[in-house]
Amino acid sequence: MLQLNNVSYSYRKGEKALDSINVTVPSGLHLLLGENGAGKTTLLHIIAGLRFPETGECLVDGVDTSLRSPATLSKICIMADDTMFPASSINEMAQRCSDFYPRFSPDVLHQCLDAFGMTGYEKLAHMSLGNRKKAQLAYVLALQTDILLLDEPANGLDISSRQILLELLGRFIHPEQTVIISTHVVWDFMNLIEGVMVINRGKMLTAMSTWDITRRLAFVTDRLPVENALYSTQLQGLFHAILPADPENPTNLDFLLLYSALHSPSSESILSILNAE
Repeated sequence: MLQLNNVSYSYRKGEKALDSINVTVPSGLHLLLGENGAGKTTLLHIIAGLRFPETGECLVDGVDTSLRSPATLSKICIMADDTMFPASSINEMAQRCSDFYPRFSPDVLHQCLDAFGMTGYEKLAHMSLGNRKKAQLAYVLALQTDILLLDEPANGLDISSRQILLELLGRFIHPEQTVIISTHVVWDFMNLIEGVMVINRGKMLTAMSTWDITRRLAFVTDRLPVENALYSTQLQGLFHAILPADPENPTNLDFLLLYSALHSPSSESILSILNAE
């Protein structure tokens, strides 16, 4: 179980990066959305124990990650664009570091590498950004950590590789695993996501399961303006709107529409519905 209790963090110049974050993240795949500079990466770093909160605590199975207990850190893996692997190849990385992760699976590693058309012996230093990303993704999926944090995992991947990544996430993420994906490429992961967190200027606007969101909000598209819409926008001749949900007729969640609405003047009315007890 991942819990953040009243977590705040400021940069050295006093700029607030995170402001009183309170959220419990269950198992499943969760999308972390926010504009550049909203605090997404800082939040992931605190969860991973790479930064320490100014106030509050981040708990993994009841243990504060800032204590950097080896037993706790072995449950967490973070991967970002600038993640450096201290090995010449992914196979060497597995030999060096897999003992720190009790659930590491060589079989999952080889299946992921094979899906990407790789052997694991390729030299990381000689790879393109996309190929290096594929090798690293194969490795972090094989670790099978309780908590997996992916910061823009689709960056540098071509269309076919993105599709392979989705298939691998569907195959190898186990039911007890908590995966948080921070990305601006929302549509890549729409069919896998079970929860959504939206952060803006260091504040967590909402953190809910997709099921709960669609029981509170309806997402509709029509050729005509939608009456009584909480939020509406027009795109390519169609009106896309958010309404209070009809519990008997739930709709599919439109991630981009929700994100746009929460960064609009309509955000207060939408949040009042989402966050109602």
